[in-house]
Amino acid sequence: MTSSSPAPSTRVPAAARRLILTDAKTEGPSAKSTSYIQAITAVYLLAIAIGLANGHLTARQAAWWDTQLEKTVQKSAQLGGITEQMYQLAAQYKNAPIHHCLAAGPNVGTVEEGALKIIEMAWVPAEGREMEDFLHGRYREVDETTPFCWSPAGAVQGEADGYARFG
Repeated sequence: MTSSSPAPSTRVPAAARRLILTDAKTEGPSAKSTSYIQAITAVYLLAIAIGLANGHLTARQAAWWDTQLEKTVQKSAQLGGITEQMYQLAAQYKNAPIHHCLAAGPNVGTVEEGALKIIEMAWVPAEGREMEDFLHGRYREVDETTPFCWSPAGAVQGEADGYARFG
């Protein structure tokens, strides 16, 4: 067992053979963004290492995944450029009854985490959903006062654009 933890003395980390320490102790009580990013990155790197060790990833494939992580770090440094846009959206939707975060494919987990961050940090209702589930009726909750964002995957992009116009 491997444990990712801020506190090596608690039960699960103490039982683990390996321990990946995160900075969760230095963060506030609810939205642990730094430690979450550290933990997910550690698991990402572990997945690459396991794939190499068991032969399911070639060195070339592992290098590609490593490059994806490097690109993510580089793009994250550029996020400062969208800060003003986020403040404008926040001013427009600060009193929204709920914030819907939608995705398709591999991005569903991302919007679930995004909705959780909205709940933790802004203390407002938010929900991360798979786009198709949302289209079975929850879309009726969206009007000009209810924001929703989506992160479509690949071929679903055209479908997402169509529903955005429909909603």
